[in-house]
Amino acid sequence: MWTIMQGADDLRYAVRLLLKTPAVTLVALLSLALGIGANTAIFEVINALLLRSLPVHEPQRLVKIASIDPDHPEQAGELSLAMLHEIQEQAPAFSSSFAWLGGGVSNFEANGVRYSGSVDTVSGDYFATLGVRAVLGRMLARDDKQAAVISYGCWQHRFAGDPNVIGKIISVDNRPLAIVGVAPEDFAGLIVDIAADATVPIGYRGNELKYRENFWYDVIARLKPGVSIEQARAQMQVLWPGILKSTAPDSFQGARRLTFL
Repeated sequence: MWTIMQGADDLRYAVRLLLKTPAVTLVALLSLALGIGANTAIFEVINALLLRSLPVHEPQRLVKIASIDPDHPEQAGELSLAMLHEIQEQAPAFSSSFAWLGGGVSNFEANGVRYSGSVDTVSGDYFATLGVRAVLGRMLARDDKQAAVISYGCWQHRFAGDPNVIGKIISVDNRPLAIVGVAPEDFAGLIVDIAADATVPIGYRGNELKYRENFWYDVIARLKPGVSIEQARAQMQVLWPGILKSTAPDSFQGARRLTFL
């Protein structure tokens, strides 16, 4: 009983002190609220990035292939489309691979409404490598040029979930693209929880691609069954010098070519 009474007296005393300094009390309460909110937000990010399973087939079999500059080994460099092609032709460790360039904002027109939306540009094996199937229509194929797979959110918000959306035209940077499929609701692409409004083929603008010169693309591959990441890395170490020689841009001459190689 003494402990309970003493605790109650301490509580009343603390309340009186807080009421005498309302400004300090407010700052303290806000600090607590922000601290709790920040911890919650951090947990949510960790939960999104690490704890939840990615909505793709066997995500533990996916690897990123990148070039490493010996002078800056901490930096992983993007690759060219020519490099991707050589990897697909030469590297038996991978069952499939794709190039990805995402996170950009483009001018969209969907269902008669113009707005700024996000777009991912990918090579044709993107969805097949990830093992993601369309909830409506189909996913992109290698020979698609003027096509688009829209996100589930875009389908719901811009087309009101219209089951006849396949074949309708959207505009991305004033280029008309036919909708061929709708991505699953839980699929957000390679940027967690930020689903692009549309996923479109690389080169959808119709302009000539700089096949060797543009080192813009993240290259993701799927390991074949039974192949470890260590085996794939050892294989790529052997293949990489030849891939560099066969994909070096013609404009790289002299010291620049030697540095590239």
